[in-house]
Amino acid sequence: MGLFDTIEVEHTCTCGKIHADYQTKALGNVLEVYRLGEKVEIPDLEIVIGSFEVHDYCSNCQRSIEGKAYIKDGLLWRVAERDEKGKEKIIKGYVPTK
Repeated sequence: MGLFDTIEVEHTCTCGKIHADYQTKALGNVLEVYRLGEKVEIPDLEIVIGSFEVHDYCSNCQRSIEGKAYIKDGLLWRVAERDEKGKEKIIKGYVPTK
């Protein structure tokens, strides 16, 4: 299985079960926890803008949940999931306070 990082964004499976987070192996794989609006930091690498895959598994309906997390200005900006047709649906996004 190996190490991974956690993206702490609550989301609901199509069966109705609520999940607290996603996992990813796209970052530092050091069991770091990231929340929306936080700086994404990887040793020896500065990420300003980009995206990476996130995953979850629903033990209630045995469904794999696939999605993408987006970075903007170095911050975890939003998380989207793909529906059955492959179309992205934004699950939650960061709203900066002024």
